Amino acid sequence: MATYLWVEDAIPFQLSLVLPKIGESLRFTLGLTYVPNLVGTKLWKPEEVLPDSYYFDWESDYIGMYICGENALVSISPASNRKAIYVSPDYWRTKLEYALAAAVVIAISEISKSQISDPALAYIKEPTLPPKEFAESIRVDGTFDDINEAAQSFFSRLPMSPE
Repeated sequence: MATYLWVEDAIPFQLSLVLPKIGESLRFTLGLTYVPNLVGTKLWKPEEVLPDSYYFDWESDYIGMYICGENALVSISPASNRKAIYVSPDYWRTKLEYALAAAVVIAISEISKSQISDPALAYIKEPTLPPKEFAESIRVDGTFDDINEAAQSFFSRLPMSPE
């Protein structure tokens, strides 16, 4: 299933600012006992890691956000006609990618002081929420040491899940 989330009125960001926030968002929403290690990459060449100083703005190409050691890479792209950023779990389409996409939009919307939109209502039952409410509504119950087990629990709770 392909879907995307977006951050409306997003502001440009530097990877070094957003990566720790994404890791904390993943830890919170998945109930992890640790913060996953993340890197920014070129989307279609995930082995090419972007420097922490990389600056994402409205002129940027698509980039990827990758959880090191896992099959989880999401695309981040600027909207062509407005100040919005789209995030999509469209590389391997694993359950962990859906969780990563949520963590990315939470982090970017917090930095931007903006809202998260879910036009397909795949994650939430309302089309738009502030980042804190979005994170609370998708947070799993329990604590996990295994990120893929946590992602399974996360995905099974989503409105889009066939489970």
